[in-house]
Amino acid sequence: MFAVLANMPNLSRYDVSNLRLGYVGGAPLTTAIAEKFESRFPAPLYEGYGLSECAPLVSVNPLGNRKIGSIGKAADRVTWKIADKNGNELPRNSVGEIIVSGPNVMIGYYNNEEATKEAIRGEDVVIVTDESLKNYQSHKLPTDITKTLAAFKNKKFTNENVLLATLEKKIGKESLDAHKELILTYSRQRWFCTGDLGYMDDDGFVFIAD
Repeated sequence: MFAVLANMPNLSRYDVSNLRLGYVGGAPLTTAIAEKFESRFPAPLYEGYGLSECAPLVSVNPLGNRKIGSIGKAADRVTWKIADKNGNELPRNSVGEIIVSGPNVMIGYYNNEEATKEAIRGEDVVIVTDESLKNYQSHKLPTDITKTLAAFKNKKFTNENVLLATLEKKIGKESLDAHKELILTYSRQRWFCTGDLGYMDDDGFVFIAD
């Protein structure tokens, strides 16, 4: 659609001054399309990524901080990883499968248990494990928060809202909001395997692999 608009004839006939921004999905946004569109419309384009199984938004480029060609960063309350075939997170700039976790992920495919088992790994609980704590330390989560999480080690929380509410009472809303994404990334146990390959750069932007 944006490619068509970028080449729209007789654009001067129309008032496009109220157009503020555009969101792109379903196909990669190229530099050529972005530059052509933005030379004719007063609106920057921001690429995102989603799937029906994730209701549907997974990621988007942050306003004022985009990378053309990237599908952006995880949306609020959504966690993602670039993982190997066993679901283990890969280092930055390594190509692997994009896997997603969060309250937006579907329960399963209707009347198709086999497909659900293939697409979703882990149970729908939140657990702070030894591996979680190692990741918190390696990602430099503040020591006081890590110690608070360590007190809940191996406890099953029925959902992430219960964990977040419990933590807020311990560390305060401001600290929780600042570190919520990291905390959930390494305590969520249920992951949807998208089947799409990608990599995450050093700034945390994800790109679909060719």
